[in-house]
Amino acid sequence: TPKAGLLGITASFFARTPIRIHTFQGEFWKNISGHSRIFFIFLDKIVAFLSTNILVVSESERDFLIKEKILKKGQAKVLGEGTIGGVDLNRFVKDSKNRQLVRLKEGYLNNEIIFAYVGRLNSEKGLYTLMDAFSSVFSNYSNARLLIIGQDEDGTGEKLKYFSTKFASGVVTIFPFMRNPEKKLIIADILVLPSFREGFGLVIMEAAAMGITSIGSNIYGISDAIQDGKTGLLFSVGDCNDLGSKMKKLLTSKEERIKLGNFAYKRVVKSFSQDLVLKQFIKYYKSLPYKQFK
Repeated sequence: TPKAGLLGITASFFARTPIRIHTFQGEFWKNISGHSRIFFIFLDKIVAFLSTNILVVSESERDFLIKEKILKKGQAKVLGEGTIGGVDLNRFVKDSKNRQLVRLKEGYLNNEIIFAYVGRLNSEKGLYTLMDAFSSVFSNYSNARLLIIGQDEDGTGEKLKYFSTKFASGVVTIFPFMRNPEKKLIIADILVLPSFREGFGLVIMEAAAMGITSIGSNIYGISDAIQDGKTGLLFSVGDCNDLGSKMKKLLTSKEERIKLGNFAYKRVVKSFSQDLVLKQFIKYYKSLPYKQFK
């Protein structure tokens, strides 16, 4: 968060800590304007100036920060293909047999297509866009289902509960924050992440590890997590019609869902496993010129 980043770097600067690493992972100010935006950009510039080393969780976010003149070219590094912690492949597992058992237990029919959202419940996550898009999809495809998992932060969760009452029982299901979302996510056919800002979109990789393709906003961070047309689909941010179109496309094409999901799975195993990503961080820390790490 802006406050934690600023306080941590400033304190370490005055304490003369020789190595001060800051990781940019999504900008709070991206979707605000006016004096507040100017103020928070100024704070990030201070953080960048006081840092001896800078990491960014995705290539597209780094490009954005350079464009906004927070960073200079060559000032920051992205480890591997991005992300901050990688995916625990022992938790998020592709298991078609268990998937069918859980779906049966939860009462879903084989012809029902489940869209899932996992994350914080607030307006900047694009959940109002998702509500409008799902309504459009369901009006033409009554086998569409929506699963939402997350903690309410700004009243969006209450509005989602009201939204769910417009449909028959079981069409829209909402669960609070849970530490093991993979137990519910396993039943999904498609993950949807309609965020207005995102550092990387780790949940997309967690879904990919389970063989689930994703639809996400075409914004920095998510555009790194989803290879459009290969591991998932991107839509114009905030455009419920475009999101609805992409949802309909995957709902009606099982072959496309499976193809995208398989590519997403291969990519996450190759480049985003937790073991691999953590090794990249450790290697980077050890490469820094300070005797403590040798």
